[in-house]
Amino acid sequence: MSITIALVQIERWLRAHTPAIAATLAPAATLERLDHTASMFGRTLPADVQRLYLWHDGTVAAVDRFEIYPSRYFLPLADAIDAWTILNDYEADQLAEDPDYRHWQPHWFPIAYDGSGDHVVVETAGQHGGRVFVKSAENGAEPERGWPSLDAWADDLLRALTTDTLFAQRWRRVPNIPALQWTYAAD
Repeated sequence: MSITIALVQIERWLRAHTPAIAATLAPAATLERLDHTASMFGRTLPADVQRLYLWHDGTVAAVDRFEIYPSRYFLPLADAIDAWTILNDYEADQLAEDPDYRHWQPHWFPIAYDGSGDHVVVETAGQHGGRVFVKSAENGAEPERGWPSLDAWADDLLRALTTDTLFAQRWRRVPNIPALQWTYAAD
């Protein structure tokens, strides 16, 4: 299913089952905001990233907000560019020594953050362009904690919300509560 259709269905589910979480979603990003972000990022954002932000420009609450991945909230574009800039500056020396440095790459675009150094990123170039995964502050890139595309992420989240299946092969939604909470359920 396309990311656009999945996002509409995810929002429908959120509004019906966790209205407080749905209310934390910001209005859609404007085309001007996307163009500005692309100019700061130095390349056009992939179409699926643009569709994600044309759905909503992140989440606006300080707590109990929409999460792209458990404990990693959906970053507004302005915060995503700030995080990208900080990570590029912080990792510049390591990248100069090792262009394949596994803790950060300048073509990764952060779409979610946990508040303590972990991000969910979209790989925007290279042989794995489009891949979505967790970038841990401690462990670096963790592609095994991700999806081949934002389409696959949206499908996985929608399936986990609407059925009793695991999200990201390890998280089960806690049912019958007005918040969107996950419990670790993998082996």
